Amino acid sequence: QRGPVRLDAAAYVKPCGINVAMLKAEGAYRAALAEARLSDIVAQYRSDADPRSVAANCAFVERHQRPKKSSSTKQA
Repeated sequence: QRGPVRLDAAAYVKPCGINVAMLKAEGAYRAALAEARLSDIVAQYRSDADPRSVAANCAFVERHQRPKKSSSTKQA
């Protein structure tokens, strides 16, 4: 519709087939993500991964984790 051979909008009565396919794929992607829980992904990783990898990743998270805000530093 926006290409070099544009036609009047009336020529495009059906949605673009590529757009339809992409929207369908996005729906499937979102549905699959909705079924996944991060805790399950982490548990699966920990059960399957080399213990050295788990230790290295835990150390990385510990080093780079944002400090927790204390409840006594509330702003007015």
